[in-house]
Amino acid sequence: MAGFECTSHRRSDGARVDILGQPRHVENAVADYRLMQTINISTVREGLVWHQIEAMRGDRDWTSLEQLREAAELTSTEIIWDLLHFGFPDWVNPFHPDFPALFADFAADFASRNGPGGLYVPVNEISFLAWAAGDVEYMYPYSKGRGPDLKRALCAASLAAIKAIRSIDQHAMIIAVDPMIAVHPDPDTDENADAQCFHYAQFEALDMLLGRSAPELGGHSGMIDIIGLNHYPQSQWTVGKGAVDWKSDAWISPSILLQEYFARYEKPILIAETGCEGDERPIWFNHIASECQIAALAGVPILGICLYPILSHQAWTGERHCPNGLFDGTVASRDTHMPLLKSLQQHQTLHVDNISGAR
Repeated sequence: MAGFECTSHRRSDGARVDILGQPRHVENAVADYRLMQTINISTVREGLVWHQIEAMRGDRDWTSLEQLREAAELTSTEIIWDLLHFGFPDWVNPFHPDFPALFADFAADFASRNGPGGLYVPVNEISFLAWAAGDVEYMYPYSKGRGPDLKRALCAASLAAIKAIRSIDQHAMIIAVDPMIAVHPDPDTDENADAQCFHYAQFEALDMLLGRSAPELGGHSGMIDIIGLNHYPQSQWTVGKGAVDWKSDAWISPSILLQEYFARYEKPILIAETGCEGDERPIWFNHIASECQIAALAGVPILGICLYPILSHQAWTGERHCPNGLFDGTVASRDTHMPLLKSLQQHQTLHVDNISGAR
């Protein structure tokens, strides 16, 4: 699979990020999807940019949706839709009690236009968004020390959106996407309670969505069909000491983490995002693909791997170019990173059921 980066949050300086607009992907969707077909990819992750669709409450412009849907129909491309990928409209306060109802109304309107059998990610990376916007003031609404409150609000909104979607599309499939992390204890201390606490915090959102905690929100085991997990070279770190080198002996094999998730939830798993910058792109992809094969052989139902992003782009800060895609989205020619393409093609020779086949 391929994912088109679509984050659209407001940074701590108030500036709005527009990653999707930089490579002009929406206008060039037909060409981009045909480019995906040349490398045997026909399923993509796309995101709705809520603040552009509904700049004013109740006044929605679905032009971008129609452009992407038409391109998908022309090219027989399957789309997994992110309804909220970090960016809130300026008139939305996720802490307000009306947030779940507002988001559910947006989701229902979209589902009525999307057609039956849609694939949906209601809120991308609830855990990361709750931390970034609720704990460290990195994103709007720039809160500090309110991460748990925001995580609960995002779960409530996700559940409301899922119910709204399924009231319109009974065949919809729901994917809950969150980071898969590993937090290592400091080897210079005997205390590992903090590491365990941080590690198990990654399950809080899924537990709420599945009704294992906060049952008053309405979660239950049938709310989610697929668990999507994002894993990057920065996804493992030592308490108080930063990221763990993914090439070091300390790095925990992702196959072990995948087995932990499956043992806990017993649901199919999708690698919803993975990627790396620079010359290490093919090495990282080979590592993740090989780890997925190990997990699959251990009985974990891995539905696929999403190379994310497929197009290199400017950083969230806008200050540098991120060489993290298979194609360069900052040029119209979509220049190819050939070593990553070679790694991708090597792993495509292995049989992995895609989402359509897994249905």
